Formats: sequence, C-alpha cells, structure tokens
Amino acid sequence: MWDWHIYIGYVLVGLFSIRFILPAFGHMKIQNPLSKDLTAKMKVQKWTYLIFYISVIVSLTTGLIIELGPKDLKKSMEDIHVLSIYYLLAFITIHLAGVLLAEFSDQKGIISRIVSGSKKEE
Repeated sequence: MWDWHIYIGYVLVGLFSIRFILPAFGHMKIQNPLSKDLTAKMKVQKWTYLIFYISVIVSLTTGLIIELGPKDLKKSMEDIHVLSIYYLLAFITIHLAGVLLAEFSDQKGIISRIVSGSKKEE
C-alpha cells in the first residue's frame, strides 16, 4: 500500500505541475482573488482555491522531501505531511457543500454540467 501512496504522489506532482504550466499557454488561467470586480462570494471561492493550492504544494513538497531529500529532515516533514489530510478533508467538505448550495440556489444544473462537461446555457 505504501508504494501506491508514493506512486500516486509522483503522479500528483506531475499533474499539479501541468496545472501551473497551462496558464503560460493561455489555458486554465489562475484567477486573482484580489480583483476589485469580484463579488464577495467569488472572492471567498477564489481564496478557498488559493489556500487549497498552497496546501497541496506544501503536501507535495514535503512528500518529495521525505522520499528524495536529506534523511535529517524526514521526521519533521512527515509530521507536516501527515497533517495534510486535515486540509484535504476540509476542502472536500467545503467544496461539496458549495456545489450543493449552488445546485439548490442560483446555479441549477451545476452538477449535471460538471458530470457532462457542458457549458452553462445563457
């Protein structure tokens, strides 16, 4: 089981790297939570994702240091890495609550659009 954890970690490092390379090519732009033209709701969404991205970067970095870094850092990095499950569970909970809130309020059909990948009809 431990080997799968490590392999999945490497895959996630690759996927996350791609996520931050794509904006350089005009795809999946990184949105600014400090933009003046955002509503309060949009700012909360953007800040939540920014915190999530930072947390994932910390988690992936500590995982890489545990595997590839100096052995004297291993214990402290393991402590930080183990704490990563808490932000992940919190983010998943917040994310699902937000999707359900949107589905049952002003964005009807959002779950169907997420599953099918279709754009919102104007």
